[in-house]
Amino acid sequence: MKLEHWEQAKKILPKLRQLPVEERLAFLADVSKGDPELFEELHSFLDADAEAISFLDAPPIRLLEEELAPLSEGSQVGSYRLIKTLGTGGMGVVYLARRIGEEFEREVALKVLQVGQTSPEAEKRFLREMGILAKLHHPNIARLFEGGRTDDGRLYYLMEHVEGQAIDSYCREHRLSLEQRLRLFQKVCAAVQYAHTQLVVHRDIKPSNVLVTEDGEPKLLDFGIARPLEETGSAPRVPTGTGHKLLTPEYASPEQLSGQHIGTQSDVYSLGVLLYQLLSGTKPFRAAGQSLEEFLQEVLQKPPAPPSVAAAGTRVPREAVGAQKGWQRHLKGDLDRIILVALRKEPERRYGSGQQLSDDLDRYLEGRPVQARADTWGYKAGKLVGRHPWKIAVTALVILASVASSFVMTQQRDQVIRERDRAREATTFLVNLFREADPQDIKASNISALELLEHGSEVLLTTSTMDPQLRTDLLMSIGSVYSDLELAEQALPLHLASLEALRAAGETETAEYGEELSNTALTYYYMGRYDESEELYRQSSTVFDKALPSKFDQRNASLKNNFAGLLLAQGRHEEAEELFREALALRTHLLGAHDPEVLEAKNNLAATLTMQSKYEEAEALFRELLAIRQKELSPTDRNLASSLHNLGWNLSSQERYEEALEFQERGLDIELQAFDLPHPSVARTLLNICGTLEKLLRQEEAEERCREAVQMLTAVYGPDHPETAIAQHNLARTLFTAGKYNQALEACEAGLAGRRASLPADHPHIAHSLSLIGEIREAQGFFKEAEAIHRESLERRRASSAGQDHIDLLNGIEKLGYFLKRRGESQESRQLLTQATELSDRLFGPQSERSRTLRTALEELH
Repeated sequence: MKLEHWEQAKKILPKLRQLPVEERLAFLADVSKGDPELFEELHSFLDADAEAISFLDAPPIRLLEEELAPLSEGSQVGSYRLIKTLGTGGMGVVYLARRIGEEFEREVALKVLQVGQTSPEAEKRFLREMGILAKLHHPNIARLFEGGRTDDGRLYYLMEHVEGQAIDSYCREHRLSLEQRLRLFQKVCAAVQYAHTQLVVHRDIKPSNVLVTEDGEPKLLDFGIARPLEETGSAPRVPTGTGHKLLTPEYASPEQLSGQHIGTQSDVYSLGVLLYQLLSGTKPFRAAGQSLEEFLQEVLQKPPAPPSVAAAGTRVPREAVGAQKGWQRHLKGDLDRIILVALRKEPERRYGSGQQLSDDLDRYLEGRPVQARADTWGYKAGKLVGRHPWKIAVTALVILASVASSFVMTQQRDQVIRERDRAREATTFLVNLFREADPQDIKASNISALELLEHGSEVLLTTSTMDPQLRTDLLMSIGSVYSDLELAEQALPLHLASLEALRAAGETETAEYGEELSNTALTYYYMGRYDESEELYRQSSTVFDKALPSKFDQRNASLKNNFAGLLLAQGRHEEAEELFREALALRTHLLGAHDPEVLEAKNNLAATLTMQSKYEEAEALFRELLAIRQKELSPTDRNLASSLHNLGWNLSSQERYEEALEFQERGLDIELQAFDLPHPSVARTLLNICGTLEKLLRQEEAEERCREAVQMLTAVYGPDHPETAIAQHNLARTLFTAGKYNQALEACEAGLAGRRASLPADHPHIAHSLSLIGEIREAQGFFKEAEAIHRESLERRRASSAGQDHIDLLNGIEKLGYFLKRRGESQESRQLLTQATELSDRLFGPQSERSRTLRTALEELH
């Protein structure tokens, strides 16, 4: 114990002991505010008090001094002489001791039960600690040698004396690199895993209990509050008042702090805290400056900041990462997710063991995909169902009640009665969803939010007895939830059923009907069924023109924004731009310049401008949007990721590849934290990065990214979806560049088949696939076939560009011009490459790399 803590303890403990038991923790938290170590020491004395019943009649100060009365230096215990005191805790004192005798000398750590700790319960705890240590034989756990009793009857034991530094100090003072810290930490994981195989839970893993020796070996110490698994499993609560030494709050798991069941995953949590501290320089939750109650509330309810975010506010050794661009950057993504999985509030959602945590670190170090995944929407929306189903019921009832209450628009008695009955029916519908889950079925206690939605959907689609208006509202509400999650297959039957119900009720000229038409159109869009989507968008627009009181309506703005997105996907860029500008103007008028929906519309407009080679205006919009989102959003918000990778895409289109890659990778790091895989947003970012890497001639990395994207989009949408086809095309391009022609042709033909199945016949993406197949067939020696394919592709591009300057047209002219140059057809090649040079000058400027390359090609033809 520190001297200043000793002086404070002598003043505080008498007052503390005079308080009722139920008031002691609050008093202790208040007087030790800002000093967690003092809190721990005071609480350990308080625990010791509760067990030393026979001493409670002694005056408080005298009792404290008797309990702490040390054996003097030079005293003999068994065959060992005490050299100095190493440390003092609530139950024992640890001394450095040296063996007496001439055979050999050995220095050990001798732990002795304190005076005043001779109650049966205290001895039982001490013997339990000895028993735990006796069966642990691991190179990274301090060893037990022997035990016995002193001359005055106190228990003691001898164990390995570890000369070393606390692991956090060791990492800091030796300026260990990121990899070195991870490798060192993995040895700690191995020690904890070994203890678990011996059915021992440590329960107090923290830096001061992990010492690193001079030769770099960590040693796990202090099993003073460790428990055999059979005990932790049988104890329903871990007391936090008296009777046990307190765990260290900042390293304790939520279940330890709340007195719940303790298992091996509690140690996994503490390992997560330790790794968090080693990599970020701080702890996920800090007790300093707040009361114990505030601290507990934070740990139990608040998610920790990702270590990469926490590291931004700490000093980490820049030189320790060598050529790496920055410590924080390398924590983003995989390491953030690994640590946050270890720190999850629910034990069952953490790694199952220290070994699993270490294995995921191995995957990270070896450059392989890690198993850690960010929380999904399904988890975030449904995590309370298993633990607190009544909370979900109440929450959903509130939502349903708001739906029902919105019906009550008049004070007429009959109408009020009808709406009361609807509200009751809504309540009954929801309650039955829970009742139909068998309470005796263990799975019922873990029902997920999505499972609840699925069950509700089934009931709504098959019922014939529910109030029609209530059923329609519920169909639309659940359908919209599915659409927002891009779960189109689940959403479509609900939307179609709601439209049918509205038609049956004669409500086809209402704004509600127009909105549901728009929602269904969006669902068709997600499914790649563009013709059906466009038809419903146009019907919705017609209904809104009549039903809405003014064009300045949020529903009208959303319709225009979503319809523009469909047009963009169809390659109708000018029409899309016009609608996006209208949507942006409406949303700005209705919501203000910084509203998220306004920012979404601005992003969509910038993307459309980029696709039309209007790079400067698009870049300005993207940068304006990024600046707003960086200021107003969380560093891990998915919309911030969208801004980053869209700006990267714009820069890549301008041939500014190094700049582009930096923004794209920052966006990917955020998305990997925000989404569970597979997810289409992550796949889209991977494709953008693939294209940039290919331009930088980093072919192997590009191929890896493309294959990941193909797998994700195939899993989410199927093989014939337009987005899957894009991924197949990009993969084919990368394989072709790498000289893998057969694989490239297979991927490109798969992409072309998907595009023909899902896109209009004149869509420019079909021309893109044809051009690439032409290049592949040329490389394989099929020249006539290749020429015919290139000419067809160029004709398609000329038709879709409609005489406008566009990079898509430039690509088509270049491809045929270069092909003819290679085949020795100089005259036509010269004509085409001249056209391409003039177009490139207008798009990128005469000094651009592309324009210079074209001029060089022309000179070679003269």
